[in-house]
Amino acid sequence: MSLVKRAFSRWIDDLEKTPQILVGFSGGVDSSVLLHALVACVKSKHITAIHINHGLSKNADLWEIHARRFCEDLGVDFVGTSVSVDSDGSGLENAARTARYEVYESLLQEAGTLLLGHHMDDQVETMLYRLMRGAGHKGMSGIPLKRSIGQGYLVRPLLQVGRKDLEIYANDFDIEYIEDESNLKEDFDRNYLRKTIIPSIENRWPSYRKRFIEIARISDESDTLLESLAEEDIAKLDQREERAGWSLCLQLFKELDLVRQNNILRYWGTMNGMAALNRTVISEILSTIINSRIDSSPQIRVGKAQFRRYSNRLYLLDANRMSECSVGECLTDSWKLSESCDLGAKSKLFSMTSIGEGLRLLPNDVVKVAYRRGGERCQPVGRSHSTSLKKCLHEFGLEPWWRDTVPLIFKDGHLIAVADLWVCEGWQVSDGEDGIKIQWDNIS
Repeated sequence: MSLVKRAFSRWIDDLEKTPQILVGFSGGVDSSVLLHALVACVKSKHITAIHINHGLSKNADLWEIHARRFCEDLGVDFVGTSVSVDSDGSGLENAARTARYEVYESLLQEAGTLLLGHHMDDQVETMLYRLMRGAGHKGMSGIPLKRSIGQGYLVRPLLQVGRKDLEIYANDFDIEYIEDESNLKEDFDRNYLRKTIIPSIENRWPSYRKRFIEIARISDESDTLLESLAEEDIAKLDQREERAGWSLCLQLFKELDLVRQNNILRYWGTMNGMAALNRTVISEILSTIINSRIDSSPQIRVGKAQFRRYSNRLYLLDANRMSECSVGECLTDSWKLSESCDLGAKSKLFSMTSIGEGLRLLPNDVVKVAYRRGGERCQPVGRSHSTSLKKCLHEFGLEPWWRDTVPLIFKDGHLIAVADLWVCEGWQVSDGEDGIKIQWDNIS
């Protein structure tokens, strides 16, 4: 049995159970061997090849034609997608990768599997690349065999197979594959490593691949241990689930030594589906947010992660769930309480029946929803007189970044409730009386 087929053997049971099999298919030797070997193990009708046309080469359209014909010959469904690559200061290689993965995630179904053709030489190249960029143990753990992506999983069956073995397989089965001319350009960092540095290493240390694989294994174990430590520390910091994120007790956080603070910040986001932070960002969070003046309102955004502080708590928020609004905007004049109320792309109101709590309304009643204009007054239940809405929001502990986007609920021109924070005097149900409770959710 060839090394390629042996590499697939451990994944066969998983692939037979998965509801969807996607293959990232460039047409190069690695993805061509991956797809050819996969068809030998799984019925081709269950496989869909995804070809991304980056438009970066004059040959890009020819490559797509070749990829389509290759898939037709194998009886595999083919999806070709063109993307626009904007480096935006991050480099062309990184921008192209980001564009590819956005397509993959958009096509993956729940519990589906995406297969990519990364091999052992890619692993070594990636580790060297990360080392030169100052990566720590997490970066040096290399490319994972399997990880979550979108609604499903990414698997790299060939990660323990060398490129030479893939070329032998391709030759044995007369597989024609694409040679991307950009792979010869040494102005790209990865190409420089592949063409200049790695051959020198191999000449001096022929068994270098095994050493790198061992380094990756040790680094992965270290990463696992440090993540476990972060989880234990976070469990002691009064972590709370917040609107669009989570928060920790800042006072307890500051009692930990700097090394453990760094470790918590490094892993807190990854535990909640966000990207890991590098040392520069962690240092900025510590200086700008953790150790800033108590009366300041600092914030730092990294990708979709947003860090803030308020009332002696450190917040990690998902920026994709943060509402945007026009102050004073009327959201709807006719929210029927038996239905959900869409407040835009990132926020919704729901209602549910209750007994002895909530609003003195019926499920079929209709209300108006609007954002604050400024100058509103209200009288929460239990208060002897009305006061400014601004003061109430502060007293109820609503974080400052939500105060302009909190939905106000009106009935017959009267402010009767503020989201799910409070009901206004005169509109509350009595004990044992049927009522309506409001829920305000920020959605991803």
